[in-house]
Amino acid sequence: MKSIRYILCLGLSCTARLGWGQDLQLNPREGVFPPTSVLSDTDRAQVVATAEKLLNDYARAMTLIDETGGRVTPQSVNDFRALFNSNAQIDKDFEEYLRGEMVSPRTYADGIFNRLPGRGIQMQIRQVKIKRIEDDASGFWVVVLQLDKLRYNYVSSANRVKVDAGGKPIEQEMRIDVVKGKLDRAKIAKIIATEGGEPGTQRVVADYYRYFGPSLSLFSPSFTATTSDFWDSNHADALFEVEGQVGFSVGFDFLTNRINSRSSTGKNLFLSAGIHFYSYRINTRMEDFSISPGFADVANTAIGGDLAYLRLVGPVDVEESLNFNVIKIPLGVGYRLLRTQRSALLVNLKVLPTLVLGSSGDLRGTGTYDAELPAASCRLLEMGAANPNLFDQEIGYGPLEAGPGKVIDGTANPNPQGFGLGFQLSPLFYYDLSEDNSTWALLVGLDLTLQPGSFLQHDDATTDILTRPSDYETSILQHYASDLSFLGIGLRIGLQHRLRSEP
Repeated sequence: MKSIRYILCLGLSCTARLGWGQDLQLNPREGVFPPTSVLSDTDRAQVVATAEKLLNDYARAMTLIDETGGRVTPQSVNDFRALFNSNAQIDKDFEEYLRGEMVSPRTYADGIFNRLPGRGIQMQIRQVKIKRIEDDASGFWVVVLQLDKLRYNYVSSANRVKVDAGGKPIEQEMRIDVVKGKLDRAKIAKIIATEGGEPGTQRVVADYYRYFGPSLSLFSPSFTATTSDFWDSNHADALFEVEGQVGFSVGFDFLTNRINSRSSTGKNLFLSAGIHFYSYRINTRMEDFSISPGFADVANTAIGGDLAYLRLVGPVDVEESLNFNVIKIPLGVGYRLLRTQRSALLVNLKVLPTLVLGSSGDLRGTGTYDAELPAASCRLLEMGAANPNLFDQEIGYGPLEAGPGKVIDGTANPNPQGFGLGFQLSPLFYYDLSEDNSTWALLVGLDLTLQPGSFLQHDDATTDILTRPSDYETSILQHYASDLSFLGIGLRIGLQHRLRSEP
């Protein structure tokens, strides 16, 4: 059946070639013209004659078949391109579906050279008429023609050559620029598909697209901590500041517009999914921390027995660094704002189910710790009250863990929140590396992320930590904050496999 169809098409193509050799004639009395005071009858006849000649040149060259070589050649491509002006645009009528996508004559000719090298585009102009002549202020008489064509072959969205023995009707508008000062000179400015006589109104059924592949993101986070009521009541004068460091994520993304109906003309709605590993680093700085007034404490002395005393804390300056490893599963919908021959721009709104895998960290800083002994009327750190050489001695004041500038060096053990939920808005730009239906695309995008919940299980604190340099078991962020939110912006890059398929 396919062989019979091809033979029929080949026969019709040969018949069409005979038809292309016949002259196409324009009726100089049809259409809408400028008044004779602007364009005289003599000049109008010359304008129409020049347009008619160019039209016939186009009819002979539009297949892009070299008459001597019998196939598309660089010479036939050049002959075709010579009919158009430098900024001309053509509808890609050699593709199965007319999508209103306009390309340059060079891109159009290259498309036929690469996809239809042995046959060219087999078309016949059945009828042509003048719609109007426009007076272009840039120095041209613009002859607008309505073309009625039959197309006998085309390239499918799967990049296969298909034939139509009966010919597929196509309506197009051709605009020819005739130079006002030299009415024998003309070039084609535009050829655009039409329906009902108006350009750009054809109903186009869009293709399905699917993107899948890896991506990497670098992001700058901004964390906002809500201090607990205990902190606000007891340490409001101290500094408690949280900031995020640059983090990264790596994972896989999936995007498809298969949710649109087969008959949809745009198919601009997309579903997205993925899985990403995120690494966060949060620094918490605490300065001028003190516990006032002092509180009763007990030290176990080296000579035996417990020593009761009044302990005073502050100022303490520390910085805590916490690392969080997180898995996020972005799920969302996207809308395609722009599509060209080899690129697409989308905006994607996603929810981010979040699983905190683990956390770690450390605390570094210094603190001043004082002690008031029950048998003394002064504090340990008062001038001359005690021998500083005995501050760290076991047989001395070591059990009190007191002194100026005591080094604080601890390992954080925060309790991570098991599950959370975030939100993300992502403008995404895809650039295809080729025009094939199956190709790779470069991805560049921005991620605007909001995580309203904390990665930590915060303590309901009623007592202080860091009462001594070693008094640190979980995390100051976990202990003195009641909540933590995240807002960030990231740059995402990736390599995505793009697959285009017919509806």
